[in-house]
Amino acid sequence: MKNIKSKYYVLWFDGVFNHSTLTNHKSLSPASNFWKTNLILNLQKLGVENITLCCPIEQAWPLGKLLVNKKNYKSITGLKAYFFSYLNFPFIRETFKFFILKNKFQKYIHSRKKLPKFIMTWSVQGPNDREKSEIKLARLISKKYNIKWLCLIGEGVTPPGATHYMYSCWYAYQNCKYEKKYYLDGGIPDFLSDKKNLNTKLNNKVFMYIGDLGIHGGALQLAESFNQINNKNIELLFCGKGHNKDLEKLADSNSRIKILGYLNEKKLNQLATNAYAFVNPRPLNFEPNLLNFPSKLLYYFSFEKPVLSTISPGMSPEIINSVIPIWNTEIKGIIDPINAVLSKSETEYKELCKIIKKIKKKKKWKSEVSKFKNWIEK
Repeated sequence: MKNIKSKYYVLWFDGVFNHSTLTNHKSLSPASNFWKTNLILNLQKLGVENITLCCPIEQAWPLGKLLVNKKNYKSITGLKAYFFSYLNFPFIRETFKFFILKNKFQKYIHSRKKLPKFIMTWSVQGPNDREKSEIKLARLISKKYNIKWLCLIGEGVTPPGATHYMYSCWYAYQNCKYEKKYYLDGGIPDFLSDKKNLNTKLNNKVFMYIGDLGIHGGALQLAESFNQINNKNIELLFCGKGHNKDLEKLADSNSRIKILGYLNEKKLNQLATNAYAFVNPRPLNFEPNLLNFPSKLLYYFSFEKPVLSTISPGMSPEIINSVIPIWNTEIKGIIDPINAVLSKSETEYKELCKIIKKIKKKKKWKSEVSKFKNWIEK
């Protein structure tokens, strides 16, 4: 599908990054990057030009680099993206970022001679966090230039002052007090269009976990549970960023558990196409996991295989009804749904796959973004 000629543009105080940039910067989230990339690309296909002005996120010095250098960051193909360097001192870095982005915004609109229809921000602000420079600047510019400000809430509290709000978390959307709000947990890509990835000769049934390998994603609990299943014909693959010594130790002792690291999209899609099922064991005793949406579920749905997942208030009823629930992340709580899927007959397994195919057909990125675009243009 060719892009429709742009009638207006939106300007983001945020950025999206290519694979090599994500690989080299641990502070960048592949999940949120994937989500924003699909939103931006589909908006552009529908005639909305997207411009990004970004001071890339980095842990404050000395945990992160003292100078965040724009030369180390690259965006995706087909997007007008501008990155800016800044000094990463604790407490004052947000002030640096505020004035850098303000100056670059003023220069951009002067050269463009046209204001954006919307200012776009992405917020994951915790209840005790200081407000980010991007949010403060968007609020100021929205008032000064009378530009609509759309704040996309990935997780956390809702910053006041935006003209429009979009939520990917069902609970936050339901409890939002503002009138102009929209729920968009995302769309489902179609990575199965390339049938060359399909391998019908696999002997083992492969379960996959894709995401952060640290403590908050549940990777270790999944591996410990899998280690207790006495079945030589199943494998568990971990794909994602991060290091986990306990997880690595388990993988070294059990050849059925494999840690593959952070893979490029082509390799990851090839493996996922041949998976038997996907697992999202995100622990619910970690409070932030309760009130955000695990967007990896939509990626899993793309491959039309059963998805096992813990259930959280951040998930909509539609999503909850499409997964096989993991009610707790104790060893037995994870083993039971895995064994339940393994015990299915071929016919029963195909019925589970049909559930995923049904939601995939309904929630394509193109159609979801088209409805979102219609809402912001009202």
